[in-house]
Amino acid sequence: MPSKSSGSAFDKSYPASQGAALATLWLPKLAKLSWAERLAMLDRIHEQVQDEYKDLTLYCEVFPIFVSQIVDALGNGPVTSREQAHIYANSAKESHRRAAGQWLAKFDRTR
Repeated sequence: MPSKSSGSAFDKSYPASQGAALATLWLPKLAKLSWAERLAMLDRIHEQVQDEYKDLTLYCEVFPIFVSQIVDALGNGPVTSREQAHIYANSAKESHRRAAGQWLAKFDRTR
């Protein structure tokens, strides 16, 4: 997804539309995977999409929206694994990040 560049003011709806486009593209593949496999795939998607965007600020707005839409589409269930917590932690939604933080604080013994 290329960066948006124009002489006009920044369109605040652009990150949301780009996040939705990424979710539509990747959800069918991610839905078939375990949380560990999803995290690995999201790492690869993260690198690929970051390379495609020329505007790091825009990318940093789009990717968390993409993650939040993926989490919601997968059912937004309770966090039950470290990998799921790491995915939720990268969401644009505070409720996802809070759920991740609570799970990590309680169960993650790798710190």
